[in-house]
Amino acid sequence: MVADPRTIRTRADLRTALQRLFHADGRPYLEVATAAKVSNSTLHDMVNGRSFPRWDTLRAVLAVCGISAGQMTAWQQAHARARPDRPASPGPDNRPGRPLEEMTDPFALEVHKPIQLDIPGPSALPVLPPYVPRAHDRQLGEVVGRTLTGQSGMAVLVGGSSTGKTRACWEALTPLRAAGGWRLWHPFDPTRPEAALAQLAEVGGKTVVWLNETQRYLDTPGDTGERVATALRTMLADSFRAPVLVLGTIWPDHWDVLTRDGNDRHAEARLVLGGTDIPITEGFAHVQAALEEAASTDARLAEALARAADREVTQYLAGVPELLARYRNAPPAAKAVIHAAMDARRMGHRHALSHALLEAAAPAYLTQSQWSVLSDDWLEQALAYTAALCKGVPGPVTRLRPRQTERLPAGTVMPVCAATTRDEGMPNMAGPFYQLADYLDQHGRRHRADQIPPIGFWAAVRACPSRRLGHPRPGRLAPRPVP
Repeated sequence: MVADPRTIRTRADLRTALQRLFHADGRPYLEVATAAKVSNSTLHDMVNGRSFPRWDTLRAVLAVCGISAGQMTAWQQAHARARPDRPASPGPDNRPGRPLEEMTDPFALEVHKPIQLDIPGPSALPVLPPYVPRAHDRQLGEVVGRTLTGQSGMAVLVGGSSTGKTRACWEALTPLRAAGGWRLWHPFDPTRPEAALAQLAEVGGKTVVWLNETQRYLDTPGDTGERVATALRTMLADSFRAPVLVLGTIWPDHWDVLTRDGNDRHAEARLVLGGTDIPITEGFAHVQAALEEAASTDARLAEALARAADREVTQYLAGVPELLARYRNAPPAAKAVIHAAMDARRMGHRHALSHALLEAAAPAYLTQSQWSVLSDDWLEQALAYTAALCKGVPGPVTRLRPRQTERLPAGTVMPVCAATTRDEGMPNMAGPFYQLADYLDQHGRRHRADQIPPIGFWAAVRACPSRRLGHPRPGRLAPRPVP
């Protein structure tokens, strides 16, 4: 039912009346705007209360929507009553989000910081390495392109850690920046779901809603996530607010939890996410030439291309800073294990480091006070810390595991471990072996080049030479080796 103009007293009342009128008309913004000879953005802002129209503009729109000449006087009086009222919320300056042209820091939107090369002198490199589009970027571009025609849309990039999901979303903003007039809203304070619930209803047209790590908005205790999902559905279906673009990222296991059939706890999430998934393209096999060309202009990308295991370039770019942070902030026992591994490698030890060697050498890197407070399972705790993934790349010190299909029958000699074919190989003997991350190997050679390993390290190497390593001993506490 169209509102009675005699009940309009404020700008909020006028906005509500215009929304009802537009909804009853049923035509899209562009068609009504064309018929009324006003711009699409003017009509959109007027209907949604973000601008107060001049009377001649309002009269033209009212006439197109079927208001007769005899009713115009009442509407003109309503327009005059509403004018002195304060601008209806959300106003031009307090809508959710900021102008897109002001969003120039990719790290504020949680794009991973890339590796920093250890090169003396100032660097002229841009904050991000060159971007090489893959198949998923074409799919994402299609969604963004539809918003430029006035349609709301949502896209969620699905992929593992540090596979380039957030960077792809950042790059997808380029055509919106060029078009102008867009805003971006990243709800995260005080918590992501709370921030989303508080203002989703106020999001206006030409706004990007940035839902990085989408599961943190939708997979929450209680019904908060479902309420966020419902609010997203309402916003995307609201033609008065179109176009709105929702961009999200999520890991495959979280996607499975939120979209699995029969999971009533996430019924609304399943509905809003349906058809929005864009799987991240693994690797760069189909754009190898473009990747190599980009690497020729950026030393960070060149290093990642040369050193990343299995050509996992994006993981290397994002994971190495996390790897260094994990090393810098390691607890004493874990850092001792890393230093023992670093010194073993730079002193010429083979790639495969035995459990026995690490257990014997690491205590030499601890002070007596640090050693005295360790628990009986100190080595297991230290190795668990060093094994944790760092944004998709292996941790500082990880266990070598030959593939099951590559294990030979008992009694046969396996000269080289499948995981170490790039190096000297793993000794043919029982017990677990470990490897130092390649980047930390380089880091140790550079930053510990002038340091002589402690005497306890040499004693451990003498007791556990690589040519006759035995079964590992448990990580029990023992008297700390004294130099």
